[in-house]
Amino acid sequence: MYLKWLIFYVLLMIAIIINVLSFFDRQRAKKAKKFLVGRMEMKSNGPHSAIVIVDKFNHKNPKINQALNWHNELIYSVGIDHLVKWHRKKGMPYKVYAHITKEDFRKIVGSIEIKNIHIFGHGKKTKLRFNRRPDDYLNYSEFIGYPKKKIINQFHCNGGNNLLLDLLRVHYDRGISLTSILGAKGFQKEGLLFSADIRKYIEKKISTQVGNISTTFINIFSTVAVHGRVAQPGRARRSQRRGPEFKSRRVHLTSAKDKRIDTSQI
Repeated sequence: MYLKWLIFYVLLMIAIIINVLSFFDRQRAKKAKKFLVGRMEMKSNGPHSAIVIVDKFNHKNPKINQALNWHNELIYSVGIDHLVKWHRKKGMPYKVYAHITKEDFRKIVGSIEIKNIHIFGHGKKTKLRFNRRPDDYLNYSEFIGYPKKKIINQFHCNGGNNLLLDLLRVHYDRGISLTSILGAKGFQKEGLLFSADIRKYIEKKISTQVGNISTTFINIFSTVAVHGRVAQPGRARRSQRRGPEFKSRRVHLTSAKDKRIDTSQI
């Protein structure tokens, strides 16, 4: 008898916690969508980063469809607005691709103008979900042979076929991610994810980039992406002795004009 009541109260507490967290996530999502108005792209006519959002499902039952898409609103709570702010602050070209279809996604991955892709939605390590009830996935294996990318962040669940192991985030063979298929680097944390997992990753990466920006660009001669040269630590040390005025000037010139340096690894 007591065990039943204990189970009941435990489940009740879990439900309350989930609803409280969902409330805060929903507020973050509303704030993020409001921020994105008028900021969906910047300098995206040429090479740019793609921020992909798969947030619209299409179910034949209008009520079910409304419920699914209402749930998908939470996708905007994971830090999309922070990612856009970061690109705008650095003057990095980007475009937000929202409400996309499978064909839209194929065009994005196939574009030689897009080297960095940040994917927000639902999925598994090997595929991206475009609908539910019935489930409709796009398998990442389809993109074998497509143009290579620098960064691909799979900001969705990267599980496999074992729900329990995914929940516990125990490692097992979940297949090959799009990140690996296209020879890129990026987020592909295995298992079932919560919005906080992705949000913390994005915020940490941004703070790391901003916090180390002076050191990164003062040591410009050690950046292989410039000319493929070997590091010259002597120059870096001399530049550091010139004081903060030199640092701020170097940061400004590098971020604004030197497009050969890839600082979009967020």
